Amino acid sequence: MLFPEVERDVRVANRAMSHFEFLTRCYRPECESIRNLWENWFRHYPDSEKKELKARLASDKINYYSAFWELYLYELLRRLGYSIQVHPTLPTIETTQPDFLATSPTGEEVIIEAVAVSEQSGEDPATTNRRETVLDTIDRLDHPYFYVLLNEKGSPTASPSGRKIRASLKRWLDSLDYNTCHTLLESNRFTDLPTQAFNENGWILEFQAFPKPKNQLGKPNERLIHLHMPEVHWIDSRTPIRDAIRRKASKYGDIQRPYLVAVNAMGHFVDEIAIFEALFGTEVMIFGAEPEVKSRMARRPDGAWTSEQGERNTRISGVLIGQSVFPNNVADTSVVLYHNPWAKREYIGLLSSLKQFVPSEGGMKKVDGMLPRSIFGLDENWLQAGA
Repeated sequence: MLFPEVERDVRVANRAMSHFEFLTRCYRPECESIRNLWENWFRHYPDSEKKELKARLASDKINYYSAFWELYLYELLRRLGYSIQVHPTLPTIETTQPDFLATSPTGEEVIIEAVAVSEQSGEDPATTNRRETVLDTIDRLDHPYFYVLLNEKGSPTASPSGRKIRASLKRWLDSLDYNTCHTLLESNRFTDLPTQAFNENGWILEFQAFPKPKNQLGKPNERLIHLHMPEVHWIDSRTPIRDAIRRKASKYGDIQRPYLVAVNAMGHFVDEIAIFEALFGTEVMIFGAEPEVKSRMARRPDGAWTSEQGERNTRISGVLIGQSVFPNNVADTSVVLYHNPWAKREYIGLLSSLKQFVPSEGGMKKVDGMLPRSIFGLDENWLQAGA
C-alpha cells in the first residue's frame, strides 16, 4: 500500500507539511480520487522498486515530483503495451542504470530516462532546494499569537540551518506584546508592526509580525508564513529543459538502442516556444544590414540538439515532454513526443501514438495523437467522481 491508513483531517490544508503527507491526510473527495489512482498505479510497479519509490514520494519537493513522474511514466508505458524493467542492468553500461528499459510486444526496445524540471529564476536547483527546505522548516513553527509576513532577498550560498532560524524567530515572537501589536493592526498602522531580519550569507529574510485574530488564538495547525514576498526575477523556462536533456544525453554513452529522455517541464510559462528553443536554439531576429535585405527569424545554435559545430546529442532519439504534469491533472495535460531529426537511432514505437512532432522537409511537423485521458481510462470528472 502506498498511502497509510490515517484519519483524514478537515484542517489539513492549513498545516505545513510535505506534498505526500498532505495527500495522505487530506479528506477532500479529489484527494481520495488521487490516492485511489496512485494506489492502482503503485500495485503495477515492480515490488523490488516500491520501497525506494515510496521513500522518494515522501521526501522533499524535488524528490516528490521526480518520483511521481516516474510512476506516471511507468503506468503510461504499461498501458500502451510495453513490458518495463526499472533500473535494468545492461552490458553496455558499467556504472549506472537507466530508469526504464521498455520492450514492445514485437521485441523492440527503448531506453527511457525521466527527469522533472521547474522554471528557473536565475539560481541552480540545489540553491532552490536549500531555500525551500529552510522556508518549509520555518513555516512549520506553530506560534499561538502571531503570523509573519516574509520579504526575501538574495539566495543562500551555503546550507543555512532552518531550525536555528526558526528557534531565533520563535524567541523574537515570544518577546513581543500581542495586545500592543493588535492595537497597531486595528489602527491600520501596518508599517509600525515589528520586524526582524536574518542575514544568512547574503540571503536576507525579513519577517514582520502580524497578530492573529482573537478568535484564532491558541488554534493549532496554522502556517506561520501567511504572506511571502520573494525577490523579483526573470523566469527562464527554456534553460532547465535544455540543460536536463544535455545532462541525460551523455550519461550512458552508446547504449545501442533508441533512447528517449522524458521531461516533466513544470511551470506557469512553459509552452511550445520554450520547448522548441530548448531543443533547437533561442529564437532571434536578424536585421538586414542594407535596406534591401529583409530581416528574418533564426535560431542561435544553443539548443539541446544544436551547437556551433552542428548537430549534437544524436544518441537521443527523441524527447517526451509533459507540460506541468501534476497529480491533479493527469487526465488533461498532454505529453508530446519530439523526434530528434539527427538521431543515430530513430525511435519508432508505441509512444508514437501520442501527439508528436516529426522531422519533415527541413522542419518539424505536428501530428495529433492520443490524450492521457484515453490512455489512463479517466473521464473529465474523475477527480470528483473518484478513480
